[in-house]
Amino acid sequence: MNFLDNFEAWLVKSGKKKKVAGKQVYAGSLSKGSAQNYMMLVRKMFIELGYVKKVGYKTYSVESGKNWRKVTVAEIDDYMTRTFPPGSRMSPKEKNRRFIYGIAIKKFAEYMTFGTGHWSEEKFANVYTLCSYTMVRYEDLVIEPPYKAHAFCDWLWKENIGLALPMFLGQWLGGMRYSEVQQAKLNLKEGSLVMNWNMKRATITGKGQEGKTKPVVFDDLVAHRLKEYLAWRTDLDCDSDSLAVRESFRSDRAGVKPDGYRPLPKQASDYNTRIRKMAQVYNVQMKKEGKDRLVLDLELVTSHKLGRHVFGTYFAKSMEQKMLKENMRIKDDVVVERYINFDWSDKHEAYSSVTASYLNGSGTPQKEGNELADLLSKIPPEKQEAVKELLKALVS
Repeated sequence: MNFLDNFEAWLVKSGKKKKVAGKQVYAGSLSKGSAQNYMMLVRKMFIELGYVKKVGYKTYSVESGKNWRKVTVAEIDDYMTRTFPPGSRMSPKEKNRRFIYGIAIKKFAEYMTFGTGHWSEEKFANVYTLCSYTMVRYEDLVIEPPYKAHAFCDWLWKENIGLALPMFLGQWLGGMRYSEVQQAKLNLKEGSLVMNWNMKRATITGKGQEGKTKPVVFDDLVAHRLKEYLAWRTDLDCDSDSLAVRESFRSDRAGVKPDGYRPLPKQASDYNTRIRKMAQVYNVQMKKEGKDRLVLDLELVTSHKLGRHVFGTYFAKSMEQKMLKENMRIKDDVVVERYINFDWSDKHEAYSSVTASYLNGSGTPQKEGNELADLLSKIPPEKQEAVKELLKALVS
């Protein structure tokens, strides 16, 4: 098992890039703990691929007739795919485990190419690309369809416009992230969001593209809603220069009372807790009104799933891939493909009945909902076919 021992020793001695004489070379040392962890993960891979076997307590040997130096890119790909199946939902702990596996195999590729010279730079590049993709491999989207998210956002806009703003901007303005909305300034001339009302362009600075500033376009809906929000926001008695604020409360012996307004919480998790409580109220109201198709799954109620993901899935069908990447500030094609491949074709009819006609000629949001669709949804299933035949006859 010399090759794995040598791999671990190389990591400790020179497993990290370091600038020497103006060039990046492998000359920096890794900690013994990290080196041992990477070695154990690579050893596990070789055992799974049949190159190495365990012969005793902490004792391993190379399988006879197997040349570990010639492990192929396809074998590594097969191992990573079996270990982390594409499309499977992962907890944060599992995602971190996948990330560490990717680093370990990358380090082994570096050792085989620059430490021993057994691998060509072409093979190194292929393994490196494979691991980079695996480290950020995205599971299938599990979100509410756009028509549900839009309906909830419209309802929340009327009930609590301050809480609705991050969700609305996520859905309609370049898929803004919660952190980007939270950092936006009231004057809209600095901070993470700068608006050019005349050209209908917004400039967003945030997490995507390494924090670079990117221009996005917006339409009459965004302009109308944002100006409505600004009119509400400027009338508040709030000293903060933040664009997004929420109502705060204080408790005393008389009970819970409003206590002015303050900026949105920095953590999206705190915001998600608030909107889930609002979603519970919304679900009860929808059920009372007989609109069960609009009821939300509370596990899917987050600023990201009801905001940015909605923008991606809704506009992926009508916007070119390059433009979608630019508007959402995305670098990875895999992310865009998730939005393009999201299947909501069976939901088009329901979506059109709720949100397809957002604007009338004056640029003002129309009354949401569809009276005919609501009436049809209340017809008993056994009578629906007869009603459809009657409607067809009337149309013809």
